[in-house]
Amino acid sequence: AIPKVSLAMTFDAGNAADGAAHAGTQSLMMELLQEGTTSRNAEEIAIDQERLGASIGTGTSTDSSTVSMTALTANLTPSLALMADIVRNPAFADSEVARVKDQRLAEIAQEQADPSELAYRALGEVIYGPQHPYGSVGGTGEPAVIEALTPVALRGAHDTWLRPDNARVT
Repeated sequence: AIPKVSLAMTFDAGNAADGAAHAGTQSLMMELLQEGTTSRNAEEIAIDQERLGASIGTGTSTDSSTVSMTALTANLTPSLALMADIVRNPAFADSEVARVKDQRLAEIAQEQADPSELAYRALGEVIYGPQHPYGSVGGTGEPAVIEALTPVALRGAHDTWLRPDNARVT
């Protein structure tokens, strides 16, 4: 067996933090964390992960946003430094934001063409009502919200939710 460490940094945020007016912001922001930092582009992040034998992923659920990592024990220190860079210093570069937004809009269009996905998107509002944090369409969001997101808005969401006092490591 190869000695490895798995850990997750979980933030008290998630898709419910968006509310209906910002549906999709949290998950898009989390997805963009791996698309470049102020010191590395997405390709360099991928190369560093491969070189270190580390795997870093991001995701959201209803009530939390998570950056997880599996790393070789021998490379734990530089792997943690890479993870910290991804969490703390996202670039939200214009070109990356535009590309990921286009991918998200295509994903939403696919959901809107699938009856079971349409039902899932409507379920939260039906059960909880549109004013409840769980009453939005879920993580992919609304097309108008996604289209309007800018790097500045994504930076604001990052700074609001991805803070040390809002995190736990497991």
